[in-house]
Amino acid sequence: MTYRYLIGALALMLPIASHAQLRVEQLKSPVDPKEAETYKVPLIVGTPSDVADRINLWLQYEQLDVIAGHYKKSPFEHEDGNSGTTSLDYSVLDQTPNTLSLEIGGEYMGAYPSSGHVRYVFDLNTGRPVRIGDLFSPEGMARFSKRVTRERIATINETIAQPDPTRTNEKDPEATDDLKMQREQYEECSQSLAQSGLDYDALVLADGHVKVLRGCGFPHVIQALDDIGEMEHSETYAALSHDLSSYGRCLLIDKKTDCKLPSNNVHAGVYRGKLGGRTPITLMLVSNYSNGYTSFYFYDRYGTPIGLELTQPSPGKVRLERRDDAAAKDAEGNAPVLETFDLTLGADGGLTGQWIQQGKPPMAVTLH
Repeated sequence: MTYRYLIGALALMLPIASHAQLRVEQLKSPVDPKEAETYKVPLIVGTPSDVADRINLWLQYEQLDVIAGHYKKSPFEHEDGNSGTTSLDYSVLDQTPNTLSLEIGGEYMGAYPSSGHVRYVFDLNTGRPVRIGDLFSPEGMARFSKRVTRERIATINETIAQPDPTRTNEKDPEATDDLKMQREQYEECSQSLAQSGLDYDALVLADGHVKVLRGCGFPHVIQALDDIGEMEHSETYAALSHDLSSYGRCLLIDKKTDCKLPSNNVHAGVYRGKLGGRTPITLMLVSNYSNGYTSFYFYDRYGTPIGLELTQPSPGKVRLERRDDAAAKDAEGNAPVLETFDLTLGADGGLTGQWIQQGKPPMAVTLH
């Protein structure tokens, strides 16, 4: 049996939109309060509830691998504190009437212990995550990326040319080897930065600035050799005015509440609506670093994710398919298709079209 928990918090409570009664609290456990002390995850509560629900779906899926509101016992039921994610904590980096920037840091246990953090920016008018590419025009993105990359490569070159004095003891063979290894890693990093642009950057909107952050990602065993760490580049909204997309200008400079993303391309986010005009469903498109998507949908009544493969057959069109991976594959190695969503992107950011299942008549789909 599935229980729905909309859990309040005694911790951090911050207003995050003047036009809406939303606030950030800490997700709690109905089973064991200690779980929430180990895994501190933000919970958005208030109105409009639909915006809060979308953000919570996103955060809890990414951080706890659960569907918000559809836990068997607790939102932390997949975490044991010993393997995988062993702890989480969060902070609110910035809040405006239109945007919310969060940081979630974690500790992890796999082959070795490690730590890391991820940043999130949400559009508080829609509940959708904001990506770097959403904010810039193609030309503006190219200019911004060039500035960021030039600055970072200069930082790396300076570090190579003038290393930490404690690493330059020529009489110490180990120090010499470390310096050589550091140089090689930084040279590889420079090449990667030049090739990938901002594909792997984190985004923060704070204090009227667009901030992008990325490190060189030294392997775990030599992380101590990274004297630069995460590199942050920051520019004011005003300075970026000629580089922003219509959406970015609307959101950051004009500060409007009805900013629209381009309708010729799919965007990451939570889409909610109905199948056949009656059955509530939710579709989640979670972008990844390869510019692809992890996609799934669930019936709101049950909350069980059903995995989908996403393709864009043409601009403004989206096809999502579920295949029978257990069945025999055709000559091209493809498994049979069990169900398909053929959808069109609307000017309002929604998706409309048909759901097609083998042996059954098509059904209308409307998602926003």
